Amino acid sequence: MNTANLLSAVIGASLCSVGCATALPVVRLAPRDANVTWVSGRAVTVRSEQGIRVAAAFERQAGRTMGFRVELQNDSDASLVVDPSEMQFTTCTSEQECVSSQPVVDPEQVLVALDEARSEEEAHAANASTTGTVLVLLAATADIAEASSRHDHHAGERTVMAGIDLKSSESNSRQRLAQLETETTAWSNSTLRRTTVAAGHGAAGLVYIPLDTKAHYVWLDVRVGGHDFWFPFQQLVATVRPHTESTE
Repeated sequence: MNTANLLSAVIGASLCSVGCATALPVVRLAPRDANVTWVSGRAVTVRSEQGIRVAAAFERQAGRTMGFRVELQNDSDASLVVDPSEMQFTTCTSEQECVSSQPVVDPEQVLVALDEARSEEEAHAANASTTGTVLVLLAATADIAEASSRHDHHAGERTVMAGIDLKSSESNSRQRLAQLETETTAWSNSTLRRTTVAAGHGAAGLVYIPLDTKAHYVWLDVRVGGHDFWFPFQQLVATVRPHTESTE
């Protein structure tokens, strides 16, 4: 999945209601490492080189993305710049068949896309409100004219229905804007973003990659300070079967 499609999937997931959701396979990643430490339910592996220690663990599946918890400690003598745009991943369908490395999801691009989606939704809400008000006035005018011409027990229905449509549109826009705000807050606060880590300090956050249900193995490359820290995982996929109620 390329960056544009991935961003569309992220935005689409944040705006999609329960009615438009489809069941995705449930995916879990287990580290392929003999030295694993369990921390709060996470299987954690650690790599270290020249005073830099990096830990990684599978965190969760988030729609069409997979999230890793990444932490690093800078025990070197110099500051380090941690930049997710330099990190990458590789997926493999077997031990010998792997695709070329691809960049992890850049949180800055996602935040820009979320801002754009929010701006578009705010404009859509404003336009819909203006148009809806006009339609309510036209409906009221038509109802008044109809009521004046003859006695009709349906008189006034146009105005009522136009008002209901306007309120429904406003409610949907508020819901979408709230979802976008929640998504923006999550990406701003929980993801690992570009930051400078001083000597003796650390950084932590979530790193996301696109979901690939055909992969059997996933390699995450956390590149920091010119060093590549590779973390191999085995992928387990469980297909979700649609629930069918018994007719008995």
